[in-house]
Amino acid sequence: MQNSELSVELLARKYFNSRQRKWRMMMAVTVNDILHINKLADAVVAAGSRGLNKTVRRIATIEKPFLDHPDYCYEVVRPGDLYVSKLYVFQGHKEKLYEEIEFMRRTKGSGLITHKEVLPFLDEEVLRRADLYHIPIIAIDDDYGFTALNYSIIDLILKDEIAQVHVANLQRILSSNLSEEIIRKHILDIIPDLAENMQAVYLSTEEVISRNIFKIDQSDLLLPLFSGLLYVASSDDKAAIDRKKKGFIAKVKHSFVSYHVGISRCHTNLECVKTAILESIYAEAFGRFSEKPICGYDDLGTFALLLEMKNDPLLELFWRRFYEPILQYDGENKLDLVRVLELFIVSGGDYAAVCQKLFIHETTVRYRMNKIHDLLKYKNANEFYADARTAVYSNWILHDAILQKLKAA
Repeated sequence: MQNSELSVELLARKYFNSRQRKWRMMMAVTVNDILHINKLADAVVAAGSRGLNKTVRRIATIEKPFLDHPDYCYEVVRPGDLYVSKLYVFQGHKEKLYEEIEFMRRTKGSGLITHKEVLPFLDEEVLRRADLYHIPIIAIDDDYGFTALNYSIIDLILKDEIAQVHVANLQRILSSNLSEEIIRKHILDIIPDLAENMQAVYLSTEEVISRNIFKIDQSDLLLPLFSGLLYVASSDDKAAIDRKKKGFIAKVKHSFVSYHVGISRCHTNLECVKTAILESIYAEAFGRFSEKPICGYDDLGTFALLLEMKNDPLLELFWRRFYEPILQYDGENKLDLVRVLELFIVSGGDYAAVCQKLFIHETTVRYRMNKIHDLLKYKNANEFYADARTAVYSNWILHDAILQKLKAA
């Protein structure tokens, strides 16, 4: 029995992982974050736009071409170095600039920032190599000095280091059973001006996120969390919270093509901040599952009830009894019955919607659903749908990467 259980668990994880979004880690300052510095609003990305998500660790100035002192360069360079230069040292030596781009590639440089007056000097070969290696070349306004730019970037990096400490503390709060008093203390350490009334919003997207695009009040919280972005709006005025929430969502809609947003209920004291954050994460997870871009916690229904049982062995026992025959049959016959079942539940039992998603004929969908009925020995369609929805919800709760991290909460 143990071997059978293990094989079913492995099949479930393999299937579920194939359905999951490829999460992009969001900690650390990226080139894209720097582009959202106020003075860089009119900056031009001349090449290498596919590298805008590269991490920036340090700022470096090009004083001499790499070819003139290679040993020294290799000694001092670090991955994540972002270079700033007017490129005067390459005037009349474009071949050395080509090699400079090659050097950035080999040493995992984050990109190059120069002034717009230099753009005519950048020929097709430089831009081609930067595009090929995903090395952003950014031209900023000529009157914006590199010293001021350096200070702005260093400020971003320092703020990010502080944010990483806050994120680690927040993750501990969410994944453990701390008392409300301790939670309150930790939250106030992270954001001292958090007001008593609050609402949490959790954003996920496969696109590059820059926190700088969101303008928040001093009483609010904005942190990367579990490969998403957490926003907690707080105020003594509930109407103000609603305006903040709507403004955040409007910015999301304007900035991203594809996204999922989870929204908590409104809460009225700081001891409930953990609850608010968890509700927003749960709502985002349900939105991903049900393919809704915006989902409120009040929309979860049965899913919310099952979340309360996520640590109860009975939930996994129910899931195993329902899924075991389907997973084993899928492993031998490759009919993708689990995917058909999942889409059937998500679509509310609409066969036509399943057909559109899988690009197969309705007769095929009905055949596969009948096969599931036979495997599980269901005779009543209503009874089957009720149990199937519970099982599919349970499958999501038991195997979703983010929900697993919150299993102890």
